[in-house]
Amino acid sequence: MPDVNCAHMVAVALVKGAVSFVDSHDTALMRDPQILAQRAKVKVVADSALNDPAAPRGARVDVTLTDGRTLSHTTRFPPGTKVNPLSVEGVNEKARDLMSPVLGSKRTEQLIERINHLETVNNIGELRALFKA
Repeated sequence: MPDVNCAHMVAVALVKGAVSFVDSHDTALMRDPQILAQRAKVKVVADSALNDPAAPRGARVDVTLTDGRTLSHTTRFPPGTKVNPLSVEGVNEKARDLMSPVLGSKRTEQLIERINHLETVNNIGELRALFKA
């Protein structure tokens, strides 16, 4: 299952620059030669130091460059968690990623705009047409 395969998700991000919801469920990408070449370079290692009940979704990424240097980044609280909530634009980007494939870009943008200004909607029923797939 691509969405739960960490090495695969890292490889997709390396090849595509980002991972969309569609990408994370695309089983065909698991056989893509470009993705497979990058995935062969990824090693997933459990780290008991990350078993922190206060930060259960924390992670660390170490990248070894071709010149031998290692870069490391730890995220204790990823975006979208209680401690590190998404910004309005972050929520909008996530909504675009999830809704555009179903509703199309135009309706997705209209819906995001209306919801971001919900206090100006006189009748919530007006949104119904934007939700229809």
